Amino acid sequence: MANILIVEDIYFWVAVLQEFFLKQNISSSWVRNGAEAVKSIEKGEKYDAIIMDIDLPIMDGVEASMRIRNLQYDSLIICFSSLGKGSKRMEYALSRGIDTFIEKNMGSLGFFLKVFKEYTVL
Repeated sequence: MANILIVEDIYFWVAVLQEFFLKQNISSSWVRNGAEAVKSIEKGEKYDAIIMDIDLPIMDGVEASMRIRNLQYDSLIICFSSLGKGSKRMEYALSRGIDTFIEKNMGSLGFFLKVFKEYTVL
């Protein structure tokens, strides 16, 4: 069973993602900000993928992704954000350790399974 870390500060999206993953028999854990995500990796937690929002309190998703990559952590990091795919901020995020992007909306949940299969998470 795949194990996913959800890094998200809006509980609505946490609940949506956890329910979706539960139905797919995928386990998930949740932290509220990038600093907590980095701390989890520093403690030795292992995840098959990390779903990272960009706009987070305390430490944003780009900074957290860079720090996680500096820890030599190579699991898939997916940006799940309402930023447009062609936006300068998204392009910057993709150049700083985030592997791919899924737009934050209810219709995009199925893309997680496609990306997980593409990156051999499932």
